[in-house]
Amino acid sequence: MKRVVVVAPTYNERENIAEFIDAVFAQEKRIPGWELHLLISDSHSPDGTGEIVKERAKINSRLHYLDVLKRGIGIGLIEGVRYAINKLGATHLISMDADVQHDPNDISRFLTELEKGHELVIGSRLMPNGKNELPIYRQFFTIGASTVCRLFMNLWSIREFTTSFRAFTKELFLRIPLDRVHWRSRSYVVQPSFLYRAIQTNPKWIEIPIVFRARSRGRSKNQVIRYIVELTLYVIQVRLESLPMFMKFLIVGTVSWAANAGSLKLFYTIILRPLMQQPGQIIGVVKDSGLFWSSAISIEISILVNFFFNENWTFRERDRNEPVWQRLAKFHLTTIGSPIIQFATINTLTPIFGIHYQASLAIGIIIGLLWNWTWNVNFVWKAKKANLASKTS
Repeated sequence: MKRVVVVAPTYNERENIAEFIDAVFAQEKRIPGWELHLLISDSHSPDGTGEIVKERAKINSRLHYLDVLKRGIGIGLIEGVRYAINKLGATHLISMDADVQHDPNDISRFLTELEKGHELVIGSRLMPNGKNELPIYRQFFTIGASTVCRLFMNLWSIREFTTSFRAFTKELFLRIPLDRVHWRSRSYVVQPSFLYRAIQTNPKWIEIPIVFRARSRGRSKNQVIRYIVELTLYVIQVRLESLPMFMKFLIVGTVSWAANAGSLKLFYTIILRPLMQQPGQIIGVVKDSGLFWSSAISIEISILVNFFFNENWTFRERDRNEPVWQRLAKFHLTTIGSPIIQFATINTLTPIFGIHYQASLAIGIIIGLLWNWTWNVNFVWKAKKANLASKTS
């Protein structure tokens, strides 16, 4: 029989804890084949939450209490999951709040998805059939925080980052590098941080709709200002993690520029220009045939150089499911904007404004840099993340 442990971090939930415990264990009859345990991972609540749990645990051997001493939802969550695995023999885990804002009736839905082979099930208020019953200003906060996470983490296939109602396997948890999860803070930044690091381990995941109820008793522990500051710092940190790859990208771009500039000089000043002494208009403002064909040839050479080094160095660890010729074709397709920019700057700034052709080339390369980076990391050399192919339900 599979053993699932519901881990609920708490702090001063005396008013809700009894109702929550009863609601969780009421699910036992709905989940045949599962042995259900509940662990209250308490941050040394001074209001007597722990005493209520310990008294009930005397008559229910599947109810457990852990005093983590330090305050913080992240500390309660991570220490609770560790305890559930090491002491309670959990094979699967569900994290949820004990304030009855998460509906215990959803536990069976989460376990159904785990039975289907998903390693991670994400409860979402922000997908069809999901609902957020918090006040409007809190709903905007949820949408804004999740949007920031999607943008900076580049995880557009996930909608919800800011709720802790999730289910996952023991194996997934053990793969997560906890030293890279912000779980020691008192703020709720652990929720997007834990999810991001979990997704990085390449799990099979699914997002399912939940209803997030408004709190009827007690007080929310979310420190909004601290959460905003820490979330902002965290997503910036996540974005900076791609800096080493971006630096490689810039180095390759420099090599490509050198190949472009060198071949342009070779063809324009040595090979083609002497053969085309009489300039003739080709198209539009292009009046120098030697420059026209030299820039076209040098751009293609730089594309091939760029692809070779990105393929074998910058994005070497990325997805290799496609044949190399398909990536080369994609690379030509997605970088077409950059050569067009370079071609336009060379053949406009030089003959019309008199700017040196090498300076025109440099201007075009700088403008096209951001274009290339965006398409390369999202289309040509995609990250090895099965999550991008996972479904939401």
